[in-house]
Formats: sequence, structure tokens, C-alpha cells
Amino acid sequence: MARARAELGFIAGELASAFGLGGRGRQAGSPIERARKAVASRIRFSLTHIARVHPAMARHLRRYIRTGTVCTYVVPDEPVRWSV
Repeated sequence: MARARAELGFIAGELASAFGLGGRGRQAGSPIERARKAVASRIRFSLTHIARVHPAMARHLRRYIRTGTVCTYVVPDEPVRWSV
């Protein structure tokens, strides 16, 4: 019975994720938009891990990395000095 409930819950979740608001089918994003979102997500993920080891570097990168149609690193006006 527990296994059947788990499977039913899984199926309900999959169905819910397949439909948008009001039960309308979800529109698939363009490949470019999906790639842009994937890159931005991986950058955020990486910055979270960097923050655990070097919080100052993560803050710096969050401030100077721009994501969007094009990803860029904005060079700061002043040179960055890292203490070890």
C-alpha cells in the first residue's frame, strides 16, 4: 500500500509539472533560452560552493559577473587584492 501511494504521488507530481496555470500545456522554451537559464543556474550553483571556501571571492564574483543573453565579467575599476 505504501509503495502504491508513493507511485501515485510521483505520478501526480509529474502530471502537475507537465501543465501550466489553469491546466494549459506548458510552452517549451527556445533552445537559446533554455541554455541561457542553464548557464545562469550553474553560475549561481558554483558561486554558492565558492562562498563556502572563499566568501570574499564569491561576493566579488556575484558583484562583477553579469548573466543574460551574454555572460560577462565586468572588470573592477580598482585592482583586487586577495589575502590568503
